[in-house]
Amino acid sequence: MGVRWRALLLVVLPGCFWVTTKHEGDQIRKQVTDLEGRVGKQEQSVDEKVKKLDESLDKATKLLARNSADLGSDVEKLSADMANLNGTALGVRRDNEALRSELAKLQSDVESRLAAAQARIDALEKALKAAGPGPGPGPGPGPGPAIDKEALFDGALKKLQAGAFAEARKDFHTFATRFASDARAASAQYWIGESFYREKEYEKAITEFQRVIDAWPASDMVDDALFEAGTAAADMKACTDARAYLGVIVQKYPQSPYAKPARQKIELLKKQSKNKKACQS
Repeated sequence: MGVRWRALLLVVLPGCFWVTTKHEGDQIRKQVTDLEGRVGKQEQSVDEKVKKLDESLDKATKLLARNSADLGSDVEKLSADMANLNGTALGVRRDNEALRSELAKLQSDVESRLAAAQARIDALEKALKAAGPGPGPGPGPGPGPAIDKEALFDGALKKLQAGAFAEARKDFHTFATRFASDARAASAQYWIGESFYREKEYEKAITEFQRVIDAWPASDMVDDALFEAGTAAADMKACTDARAYLGVIVQKYPQSPYAKPARQKIELLKKQSKNKKACQS
């Protein structure tokens, strides 16, 4: 090449290289700017998301802490309640054991008294049988004016119904004494006890009812006398004696019309045994 061509190339070539480099630089700068903008937006989005996540984590942490505190309080309260319940249950068990022990002791005492009462009755019956048939509670028929026993018995009943108890007792006593072998002698003696019962003289009534049992053990008035004696004893709050009389009916006279009410009275007396207003002995 000649000198002129080399000079021309030196003028042209540098111009061409400069134009190309500037254009590409602009493109690169534009791309970098766009890229920086996109990165900035992404970073802003990430920051927002991180902020929201931090807020959510903070709320969750606070909620968890509060729930943990509430749960701990509930557990402590439940533990305290369980301890109280256990203490109450233990106290109830101790009370029940004490009551069962007291009940067993009471039953043993009652059974002993009933057995003793039955033994006394059996002994009396045995003594009466050994002595053989005899007169009633008073002396046998003796000398004296003739008495119309029908009129005497009926008149005594009318006086009893009219409330003339003292006069009725006198006539019934006369009948039971003078006509001890009569089928109504035990009834006359029973009505003497009944007259005292109606006057609320319970001890005297029981004494007279006992005479029916002692003097006429084969009479069909024995269960009547036992029931009324038990009722009188209950009315005077002598519950042990009442149960003894009523217990004889249940044991020895199970077919008596008094057997069922006797059992009912015994159950009632058992329930009232600790009530000092109803049972004093």
